[in-house]
Amino acid sequence: MKFAYLNLKEHPRGNIILQALVNSGFIPSIIIEEDSSLAVKNRNSIISAFKEKTVFPLVQDIIANLVVPIFTVSNHNNKECEELLKKLDIDLIVLGDTRVITGNIMNIPKIGTINSHPGYLPDVKGNNPYIWAIIHDLPQGCSIHFIDENVDTGDIILRESFDIKLCKSYTQLLQTINALCAKLMVDAVERISNNSYARVSQSQIAFANQDHIDKEFFAAPAEVKTMAIKKLEGKF
Repeated sequence: MKFAYLNLKEHPRGNIILQALVNSGFIPSIIIEEDSSLAVKNRNSIISAFKEKTVFPLVQDIIANLVVPIFTVSNHNNKECEELLKKLDIDLIVLGDTRVITGNIMNIPKIGTINSHPGYLPDVKGNNPYIWAIIHDLPQGCSIHFIDENVDTGDIILRESFDIKLCKSYTQLLQTINALCAKLMVDAVERISNNSYARVSQSQIAFANQDHIDKEFFAAPAEVKTMAIKKLEGKF
């Protein structure tokens, strides 16, 4: 199975997912990174959450002994990215951490495009799901799903929740989410490569929390993020 891997340039979670895939023998046919202001913002938002200096895997180190072409684009939805993907006749696109991907890209592969969402679908859609899950007492978890024309509404392949009480700090929460996203993505890609996966419509899945908020969350303002961290650490 030929797949392309898309990620914001050196995004930590995206690189952790890529490393897990490569370590499990799933080597992308191409890696396309987006180098943009969004990439810088999202990368820094993760790195800054780690109080102690943390060394995240870099793409060049992950594929050091492999022959995998790496390309950089200014936007994953632009014509340059589209042409790179169309040349390869790929079966699947795997997303690390990216902007919302549009139809000209997501519809290129034969099987589809899958995303690792750091939130428990369908309960928590959109940006900063782990922050909003704390604020609204929604489930914490990760989900692997096909993407469609909307945000985080595509068919689910795998999802897994975890007990937020096991995370005593925001850093530990991010570490748990990053690791779980990587684990589930490896499992999903393996199932797809073996044609042993199932697609479950989110409309068929009951919300884990009866008091759910069925909407897409947008980026959490700084004051909301601070409130969530204090609540997580028992200071609120």
